[in-house]
Amino acid sequence: MKNVLLAITLLFSSIAAAKELTLVTAEIPPYSMIENGVQTGVSVDVVKEMARRVGQNDEFIFLPWPRAQITASKNSAYGIAPLSRTPSREEKFTWVAPIPEINNDYVLVALDSQINIHDLSSVINLSVGVQRGTPAQLLLEKAGFSNIQPVTFEDQNVEKLRKGRIKLWAIPRLVGKYVYRTNGYNPNELNFGYVLSKPIIYFAASKDISEADIKKWKTALKEMRHDGTFEKILSRY
Repeated sequence: MKNVLLAITLLFSSIAAAKELTLVTAEIPPYSMIENGVQTGVSVDVVKEMARRVGQNDEFIFLPWPRAQITASKNSAYGIAPLSRTPSREEKFTWVAPIPEINNDYVLVALDSQINIHDLSSVINLSVGVQRGTPAQLLLEKAGFSNIQPVTFEDQNVEKLRKGRIKLWAIPRLVGKYVYRTNGYNPNELNFGYVLSKPIIYFAASKDISEADIKKWKTALKEMRHDGTFEKILSRY
């Protein structure tokens, strides 16, 4: 009888216990990156603090971005950030907590102040740089741009823009500022204009996460906003 009661107790304890998530991301500065051997970035720092508050390991596994998404969507007990909520991803993940303060606007950028960067019809025929295979490239194609110039790395777009080889640059706002600054230039030179898309970044998880665990992660983020920790993290970026 004692053994039966012990088994029942252990069963209910395992059900009540939070299921630890394996956290995955990719190198997407300044959202997620490794600097001097330290995992950092605005979304990584936010989720790490959330993880500490729910009482689980806060270390991320860095993978190529397509692989990170496949791993989190097809396996059990995974968390992933930063992930924009899009129709194609909607059914693949549990959308645990939105983090709209981490700006992910896909915008058109110019250096030439004479360009009417806010009017799509005025710039649709101008040359525009974009990183190959990104959502920004798809947004440009959908908008009808006729002179899209994809490159492998965003650093290349910085130099092309400065040398006048492209008139526009399509990139998430926060990423554009970060890449421009890390290449040695003042991001205040950039003119941000037409918004191609405004997806919201989430901390997402695999489909099997429980409602109880979702609530714990949401509560951790809510507490961070309330006690000033969240704003402190954002101010670093």
